[in-house]
Amino acid sequence: MNTPESRKRGRPATGNAMSNAERQRAYRERQAKKRNAEAVTLNERAQQTLESSEQLRAQRDLALLVQAQAEQKAREWEAKAKSLLKQLRELEQRKDAPLAWYQDPGLEAVYVLESRLREEKNWKRVASMGAFTRKEVADEWLKSMVAHSSMIEYRVNRIRFKTE
Repeated sequence: MNTPESRKRGRPATGNAMSNAERQRAYRERQAKKRNAEAVTLNERAQQTLESSEQLRAQRDLALLVQAQAEQKAREWEAKAKSLLKQLRELEQRKDAPLAWYQDPGLEAVYVLESRLREEKNWKRVASMGAFTRKEVADEWLKSMVAHSSMIEYRVNRIRFKTE
């Protein structure tokens, strides 16, 4: 019935066919390799997560340290500002008192520069200028101050010393 010229149905045999046991063993080996690869990937991810969390902790610790230093500096500045405000209040209370450092036996008065913002009522002494013994010098300074400011008004005020 079968003649040498007729072929069998289906795929031709190659001679390399595996038995069912060999196929199952190959399948188990492939699955083991896949599980091992996934385990290595998970371990790498866990290690990376651990390293990144350690980096975040280090950054947090550094930020807390910088914050503590900034808060300490702010407390120091606040204490200094309170001290300066106290000194300013003392000076404000003494502003009508004569300028002791300019009291000279032959000196009746000194001239000081005062300033205020245009919308303010009260004049304040320009502390950095000190006081002038001659009106001409004070007027020259007044001209230079007025030339550099449009929002602030300046004036020269004469302060007389009490004569006894």
